[in-house]
Amino acid sequence: MTIDPAYLPHYTVTDYQLWEGQWELIEGIPYAMAPAPTVRHQLVSGRLLRCLDEKLETCPQCLALMEVEWRIREDTIVIPEISVIYYPPGDYLTQAPTLIAEVVSSNSNLRRENQVRAVCQGRRPLVCAGLSRHALGQSLSAARRTVSEGRRFL
Repeated sequence: MTIDPAYLPHYTVTDYQLWEGQWELIEGIPYAMAPAPTVRHQLVSGRLLRCLDEKLETCPQCLALMEVEWRIREDTIVIPEISVIYYPPGDYLTQAPTLIAEVVSSNSNLRRENQVRAVCQGRRPLVCAGLSRHALGQSLSAARRTVSEGRRFL
């Protein structure tokens, strides 16, 4: 059964600001954020953030950020796990990050990865880090390359 989009609610930033808990808003549809990540997930995410931050040390205007709102449109707000930006931010991001990284830990995160890919499509590079040692190594290498070449995305 498919629901006619005309019958679906369409929320905006104004609605989003009133909600309790952690939510993302994609094309007017609210999505509850996943519960707190596991220790292993946090370790991988922290390592990736640290590697990106170290790579950006020579760039004073560059920032590697963790879980900051990116307000894309009035009806679309996402919270990438890790973002790299080359501009001074306000309280939230209003421009597309140069790089977005998400740590994916199971098939249950496939929906999250696909959402982020759809929102980022054609905008910015996306690095998805898996929790295996091999996948993490590949993701770190891809992130380093992307950050090294990052200025071409501005």
